[in-house]
Amino acid sequence: MGEISVAVMPFQNMTNDTTWNIWQDGIQFNLITSLSNYSDELKVRQTESINNLIQSKGLTNYASITPSIASTISQKLNANVFIYAI
Repeated sequence: MGEISVAVMPFQNMTNDTTWNIWQDGIQFNLITSLSNYSDELKVRQTESINNLIQSKGLTNYASITPSIASTISQKLNANVFIYAI
C-alpha cells in the first residue's frame, strides 16, 4: 500500500467568543503534528502550504471556506484525503 496524502483545513470558530479564534489554527496544527507521526503511511501537507492556497484564493475568513473550496485546495495539494470541519 502506498502513502496516503492528507490535507487538514483550518477550523472555524462558530462561537460568538473571539477569544476561541486561536483554536482555529491550533486544531489544524495539532492534527497535522499528530498525523505526521505516521510518516510511513501518511504524507501530511503542512499548514503553510494549505494556508497559502487559502490566501491565494482571496479568503480572509475561514467561514468563506466551503466544502467545494476545501476540495479544490486539497486537489491542488494532491491530497487523497482532506479533513475539513466548521
